Amino acid sequence: MTNLQHRDSIFPEIFLITEIKCYFCKKLGIMAETLSEIFERMLQKQQILVDKYHALERKNGDLEDEKKELEKELQKQKAEIEKLQMENQYLKIARTIAPDQNALEKSRELVSKLVRDVEKCIERLSDS
Repeated sequence: MTNLQHRDSIFPEIFLITEIKCYFCKKLGIMAETLSEIFERMLQKQQILVDKYHALERKNGDLEDEKKELEKELQKQKAEIEKLQMENQYLKIARTIAPDQNALEKSRELVSKLVRDVEKCIERLSDS
């Protein structure tokens, strides 16, 4: 697309009016060159703005993609945190239920005593 076609497709009314003014200026011999130069500078500035707009659109698209990726990562991390918190809670409960070393020794002594008592009872019964 040429500059003129691009220009005409964006703001056709403005450029038509400007071209008509240029035509009359040329016919009348009044500031034809100056108006043409102004018009050309406007076209150049317009092209710069259009290029910047397209660059910003691309950057915005890239940032949107990055945002989506970061949101996915955030969801994964939240799920991992929830899983670890639940695991931590289970460990706390297990620690509360499980006896400490002292209680474990006492339980073993009690079981040993009960086994000896049962063996003595069996021995007495077998003697009788």
